[in-house]
Amino acid sequence: MTTRGLPIRDRLALGAEIAGKDDCWVWKKSVSRSGYGQINHLGKSVQAHRLSYELNCGSIPDGMFVCHRCDNRRCINPAHLFVGTALDNNRDRDDKGRSAGGRLIGEDNPLALISNETAIAISRTSGPLQDVSAKFGVAPGTVSAIRTGRAWGHVTGVAFKPFLGRDGLTDRQREILSYLVGRLSYQPTRFELSELSTAFGWRSHVTSLRIMRKLRDAGFIAQTKRSHWVLTRNLQDEQAAA
Repeated sequence: MTTRGLPIRDRLALGAEIAGKDDCWVWKKSVSRSGYGQINHLGKSVQAHRLSYELNCGSIPDGMFVCHRCDNRRCINPAHLFVGTALDNNRDRDDKGRSAGGRLIGEDNPLALISNETAIAISRTSGPLQDVSAKFGVAPGTVSAIRTGRAWGHVTGVAFKPFLGRDGLTDRQREILSYLVGRLSYQPTRFELSELSTAFGWRSHVTSLRIMRKLRDAGFIAQTKRSHWVLTRNLQDEQAAA
């Protein structure tokens, strides 16, 4: 049956298996590589679950994600969808035992480069990140992520505690501060923007520099030389009290 010319709401409904109001409405047509349903709308391909949310719940604010309570990426039931930030989406993903690509996390992921035992050992280390990374054969950013609980926390028991929002920082900026606590506390005058870019997956160092300058303007860090930064507040104590 062709759906060309039908209203978009009808096309969306015909593309899924509509069940009870509390059940998943599984998308049966085209699916993207990431596992989400997709449909053509207004001349472009859009994610079916996002379109379902917009049609049934309202507009999606810029930069926000539409997440699944049911953890079924092909589900378009608006009752199973909610809007959240990137941080909300990542926390929901981690709580359900998935990585960004929908795979298992920890050593259960066949792409994992370290074991649960190694992650626990790293979480208990101290000293410069470079020394620990060389010892275990992982990147400095990985060491910091494990120590602060941003990664492997389900194994190590280290709870990631982003800084509170009382300083007007975004979730991303508070996450970066958590990284800098581990990084700059050990080598307070040696920090390259390229390391921050690598740790957070940014292709451009311009992003790193822009965020570092915002944190500097907020009074958290100070720039002593072109690529040398120092902490200006006792962030370790602040994070422990958070």
